[in-house]
Amino acid sequence: MRAAPVILLMVLCLCSCVSKQTFERQAAATASANRTLEGLRAKNAELQKRISRLEADLTRRTGRSKRCAAQLNAANEDLQRYEKEQQRLESVLGNTRQDASQAADRCEKRIERLKAERTTLKNRADSDRIAGQARLAAVKNTCDQLTGALEQERGEATARADGLKQDLDQCNGVRLKLEQQRDACRQKLAQSDADREDLKGRLAGLQAEVKVAEAAATRRRAALKAVATRLRQGLQQQIDRGELSVSERGGRVSVSIDLNTLFAGNETDLKPAGVVLLGEIGKLLQGTKGLEIDIEGHGGRMPVSEELKKGVTSRWELSTARAVKVLHSLRRQIKIPDRRLAIVDFGPAPLLPEAGSESTREGKGHIDIVILPKRQLTEQASAPRTP
Repeated sequence: MRAAPVILLMVLCLCSCVSKQTFERQAAATASANRTLEGLRAKNAELQKRISRLEADLTRRTGRSKRCAAQLNAANEDLQRYEKEQQRLESVLGNTRQDASQAADRCEKRIERLKAERTTLKNRADSDRIAGQARLAAVKNTCDQLTGALEQERGEATARADGLKQDLDQCNGVRLKLEQQRDACRQKLAQSDADREDLKGRLAGLQAEVKVAEAAATRRRAALKAVATRLRQGLQQQIDRGELSVSERGGRVSVSIDLNTLFAGNETDLKPAGVVLLGEIGKLLQGTKGLEIDIEGHGGRMPVSEELKKGVTSRWELSTARAVKVLHSLRRQIKIPDRRLAIVDFGPAPLLPEAGSESTREGKGHIDIVILPKRQLTEQASAPRTP
């Protein structure tokens, strides 16, 4: 009679111990999940700090790194997706923890109820042993059901934890890829900075060259202006008589002399007055360093004489011959170096006009002595020169 209550008490204690151990395992699983969550949060905070430093570094870069900035934006979008996935995982983990807590609460409630039933059974053990045994069997059955339910929930929790671990591994892989992209972007930005510094150096050199060129152009304009002023002052009488004109335009000074002032009719030999006039012009042009002189022949449309047709076949040849005479006269009288002289002909017609045609009523032509800045090497090579 005394052994039955003792057996009943041992059975109740055994059931209580099994439920308590199951609850402690569930609590340990919950604590592990919390530690995992805290680790994820710490890693997320560290990742956020790195992203902030990366964004601050990218902000200081110039507009030439737009492509890198686009790649970085794509990386930031991936990070945002990672954060959303992490938030989802935290939500799932929270739900799991909540489910485990609810299950533990249910177990505790059931344990309390079992304890109350155990107390009742203990009080009634002497008077109602058969009923107590039946209730003990029912309690044992309930404990078995609870144990099965807890085992099932533990299996589900384990599966969820495995899934969360796989998701975490995937997130870590994505993070590594993002870090590699970030390093590549930093290298490209460094290369962009180096290119920018190189371009700055080139720009400084070009600006210095532009300043030198502008200073040289200013000196040339001043020299041409001085030449034009000296020519107008020295040839004022001839200008007043209409024999010639001095003009300044397009970065060059032109002394335009009427052909009748230099040549008689359609002759190619200079008149004495023309030789004197060229001597005066040459004296005014002496000392013009850094400037060159072109002799431009403008043949006009006047017909040539029958005698002249025997020596030339076109007005271009006549205009060129006269320009050569002017060049030789200047070189002979004032010793102008050959490198500063050139002949340019603007004869209008390739063939001689017929006598009495309408072309006899058109312009008479003129010789232009053009003073211009020193040509570049390519221009000097292409300009026709006297032998």
